[in-house]
Amino acid sequence: MEADGIVSFLGRLFGAGATGSRAPGGASASVGARAAAGPTGPGASPAFPAPAVPSGSSPGAPPAPPAPPAPAPAATPATPPAARRRTAVRANAGSNLVADLRSAWSAASGQASVELRPEGGAAGPLDSKIGGEPYLPPGQAWPTLGANGPDLFLLAQLNFGQLPPLAGFPARGLLQFFISGDDTHGMDYRDPVGGPGHLVLYHPDLPTGAVSAAAPPSGARPDLSRAVEYMDVPFSVAGGVRLTGRAASQPMPPGDFRFESAFARFLASDEGADVAERLRRGGSVDLRLAFASKGHRLGGYPRLPLSDPRVGHHLSRFTTLLLQLDSDESAGIVWGEGGAAGFFIEPERLAARDFSRVLYSWDCP
Repeated sequence: MEADGIVSFLGRLFGAGATGSRAPGGASASVGARAAAGPTGPGASPAFPAPAVPSGSSPGAPPAPPAPPAPAPAATPATPPAARRRTAVRANAGSNLVADLRSAWSAASGQASVELRPEGGAAGPLDSKIGGEPYLPPGQAWPTLGANGPDLFLLAQLNFGQLPPLAGFPARGLLQFFISGDDTHGMDYRDPVGGPGHLVLYHPDLPTGAVSAAAPPSGARPDLSRAVEYMDVPFSVAGGVRLTGRAASQPMPPGDFRFESAFARFLASDEGADVAERLRRGGSVDLRLAFASKGHRLGGYPRLPLSDPRVGHHLSRFTTLLLQLDSDESAGIVWGEGGAAGFFIEPERLAARDFSRVLYSWDCP
């Protein structure tokens, strides 16, 4: 969601003015809401009554000594369950709004994912990796752009047997992502699902003995002599970069097309009532930083520098993130000027292990 959308959304939600500023890439730098102002302006009446004159005393007489304080009540009434839930976040040590909001929103919207991390060392034929040479079963032709088009490049390869298990995803086999070499890196703006510039292959059964990577034809060998920003592919490391995985959980970021309605329901719930009140009183949070989604990952939520390509029509069904590859100097991969790429699939197709229709999109700030 763009900055103006987040600001107006919170303004409508709280019924008060919302404040925000723009961060690099159009992100919302801070979001909050002002509490209603009390009667403190010119002409406002003081909040305290004038002192009363004791009976039988003249106005000039010294005031009578104050009465002793009333005894404390015997017991404090029990806090209702709903109120206890609403104050649970406030009771956290330090009462840090950003940390409390992230914790509560993660519990409400968190999705399991596998963080993919570039590692040193050579990548083997069956390893998870960015770029390099893929494994292809004997007899399988090299993927091309259409039936007779130019050869595709291997963008990434994931070996599920090397990665932490992730619900809904295969437990074994190899998933490969190919793209064409052009100035859009294979993305088709008009048809990000059916465009011929990308291909996802799944090999459920892998050999157990020694194997060799498939030697790419001359048309699928990127020219690594040029600077990466001028290359037809977004990566620049010869031989590929090996990837390892770590299990993680991630909250829904504000760029996701489902965020506005989901976040509104959260703030209206018992679990989000405390942070909603603190935002209403003037708290300010950078949602893009609080719910950061940078990095390479399998599953979870995507990083969307500009907009969500799944908005509208049938694309909203592509709710599962197959793979995100972010710009990463250590891995020699760049999408424009600091962008990220995502591959999305419909959950039922993932369950059927049908990777014939995958949405592919990338953008940059």
